[in-house]
Amino acid sequence: MVQHIPNVLTVLRLMLAVPVGLLIAHQQYAVVLIVAFCAGLSDGVDGWIARRFNATSRFGSIVDPLADKALMVATFIGLASVELLPWWLALLVIGRDLLIVGGVIAYHRLTGRIDMEPSLLSKFNTLMQIAYTLSLLLQQIWPILPQAWFVGATWGVALLAVITALDYILTGIHKTRQYAPRAPRQRAPGGD
Repeated sequence: MVQHIPNVLTVLRLMLAVPVGLLIAHQQYAVVLIVAFCAGLSDGVDGWIARRFNATSRFGSIVDPLADKALMVATFIGLASVELLPWWLALLVIGRDLLIVGGVIAYHRLTGRIDMEPSLLSKFNTLMQIAYTLSLLLQQIWPILPQAWFVGATWGVALLAVITALDYILTGIHKTRQYAPRAPRQRAPGGD
């Protein structure tokens, strides 16, 4: 029974993506912060249970990062829809995530493998995106941060999105060359 709890929590977190986007669009920022706290807590709990009780699964290893991405995409779309962040940034972040998902699919088709371990740089990117979106939401309830912080954070998140996208592309090319099956070499005609 315990081995199913991490996957159930992950699916529930995935299902929160659309409500989070809608709550932001309806400017229910306090409720969004509560839901975000619950989602973050469930992410930590499902990971702890999976490790503590050896309840990891292939399903969880694939759906867990997708749930995180779905929440982040919904948050960026919601924040852009109420003009708390620029649409170009939302599209950049979403485009990066789509690029990564497409790259993982292409890598799997070419190599038969799925390696979904995020790099340290990518983890930092995610942390910055979370800090940025939470600060935007908190600012709507308790406006204490200067506007200059948001300008700098916007460009910082954008720069990290570009850098991590390039990092994923280069890493993906390297891994694909390393693991892709090689076609047998053809002998040149008449070359005995």
